[in-house]
Amino acid sequence: MSSTEVLQVFRDICTAENISDASVTNLNFKVDLTSCTTDELSDILRVHRDSPDHFGALQIRVLSGEVLFERRGGRIVVADTGFETLSEADLDVDLDHYRGGFDRYRDEDLGRASEFVHDLAAELSDSGETVELQGLLNKTAIAEGLLEDQFSERIIERVNPHLWWSPTTFSNWLEQEEISNATQTLYTYERSLLLLFIDDAPEQSDVCTIWSATGLDRLNGRTIDDTSEVYRDRIEHARSTTSWEGELMPLHPDQVLGLRAVFGEALNSITIHSLLAAFSKSVELVDQGVKYTISYEPEFHSTQQPAELQSPWGNEGIEAVEQLYSKFKKHEEKDAFRDLWQLAITEQCLDDDVGLESLPELAPAIQSANEDLQVSAIEENFDELSDVLEDTQTLMADLTNRLSDAAAETSRDIQRLTFTLLGAIVANIFLVLRWSDRTLVPSFSIFVIVLLVGFYLPLIQGRITDLGETITQVEADYDFYEKRIRRFNKDLFNLTGLSDRKDGYVQMAKDQRDRGQNQLEVVYSSLLLVWTVLCAWSAIRFQFGGLKTASLITSALILGVISLTNEDRYWSHRNHEYFHREWALIVLGLILILIALQWGIGEFDLLSGLLPDSLPRFTS
Repeated sequence: MSSTEVLQVFRDICTAENISDASVTNLNFKVDLTSCTTDELSDILRVHRDSPDHFGALQIRVLSGEVLFERRGGRIVVADTGFETLSEADLDVDLDHYRGGFDRYRDEDLGRASEFVHDLAAELSDSGETVELQGLLNKTAIAEGLLEDQFSERIIERVNPHLWWSPTTFSNWLEQEEISNATQTLYTYERSLLLLFIDDAPEQSDVCTIWSATGLDRLNGRTIDDTSEVYRDRIEHARSTTSWEGELMPLHPDQVLGLRAVFGEALNSITIHSLLAAFSKSVELVDQGVKYTISYEPEFHSTQQPAELQSPWGNEGIEAVEQLYSKFKKHEEKDAFRDLWQLAITEQCLDDDVGLESLPELAPAIQSANEDLQVSAIEENFDELSDVLEDTQTLMADLTNRLSDAAAETSRDIQRLTFTLLGAIVANIFLVLRWSDRTLVPSFSIFVIVLLVGFYLPLIQGRITDLGETITQVEADYDFYEKRIRRFNKDLFNLTGLSDRKDGYVQMAKDQRDRGQNQLEVVYSSLLLVWTVLCAWSAIRFQFGGLKTASLITSALILGVISLTNEDRYWSHRNHEYFHREWALIVLGLILILIALQWGIGEFDLLSGLLPDSLPRFTS
């Protein structure tokens, strides 16, 4: 049996006078059996049998206390003790007849069994005894069942349903509940509040939804989706702008003000709490009440019991604070404006030496103070803006100089490297032509390569790296000033042209950096190749020992140091972009093999005749 059918049967026999709706989860009811018909009693017993989860308890008892029928093991059965007690009284009622009749028909013909119960209640009533049907309705199970009858699981997961008999019983519960308990019960982070009413239900959907429990077919899923989105946006805003300490649920005034229009003064305390929290930087539940911290500098906080503020504020005071909040709401998502409002509240309360209990009386003065603070802030901001614009002009000139100088220095280092290589070539030619002796060429050339690879290439790599860091710093500096300008008004200044100029300078510097890096990698690769050839010449052409072997050993040591030591060492080259460690290790391995061959085999006679010891002497 559906929850809708269960609820309809329940409504047919119950009125506001015979229910007690003071709990979030259960609803108590008491019905005089003589006030309902046999069919109505049969319907109640039937829905209990078919849907036992919807009931927490069910009894048929005499007003004086004896239980005649009760729920036991999920079924309604005869309570022997009650009948035995009642039989001792001097009543002109055949109890055994009704007791046996109920037992005989309760399983196969519940309607006939209900007739026995109803007739028993009528005879006992004639004898001066009132027989009542007392029960406990599981509101949580019914609310969930009502939603399942109408909506998909995705929609159900977006709402936090609460079932109440009427707005009046809900209001009574609100007035008796503590702020922390009420807000934690009604509001959750992910699910929007859905209030369902069995009787006298208004229907509206805003930030929270109020609807008739028996009219959910008029509420579509799209409406719930839209409401949930608004609800989540409001609660996320409350979480982000205010720090909530203790067992307090984040709460935005929009989650309350729409409900207050329906439930009136019952929501006064929660309304006051939500408004004070909206103006606060932090809200904390303490022993004395709720501590609302409006400002940290200057420090101002006030501990209040929202329920106790209802009387001094009154409806007019609450409406005055609502109007103040409506002005504040226009800018509540902007931190700078929030700070000004909070400062205005702080100044007025501190000047009058009062707490937030005087907020309604101070509302006009607070609004005026906030306007004055905004004017003052605008004047200060334009003075600051003038300074920022001047700094921006200086920045652009500085960016141009820094990028130009760094790029030029990198270019000059590459040129010096080229001239050094040309100088080494010229020096080797001079050695050959002047002394007609090529034996010094390998050792001299290896010495030059060691200096270049070991010391000069890292210096050039450092220049290129510095250029890259300069580019990064330039972009960061520009972004910093751009954000400072846009903080005043993102539409007031068109920074497209300025950004294009910056991008042009940065791109030129990046091109120079990339070009220098590519050239450095080509030089490094070429030097490794020439180094390998010179080492092979020294090992194959000359005997072990002397300057040639020393140059081989030096080459092995240098390559080992720059390629095998840890990256954090100053002399390691492993963290340089141009350096390919695999190539260096291959060359190192070849050099070690050549040293071993030179030492173990001696001079290669086979190749000694290929190269003459000397050339004809050059004379001028």
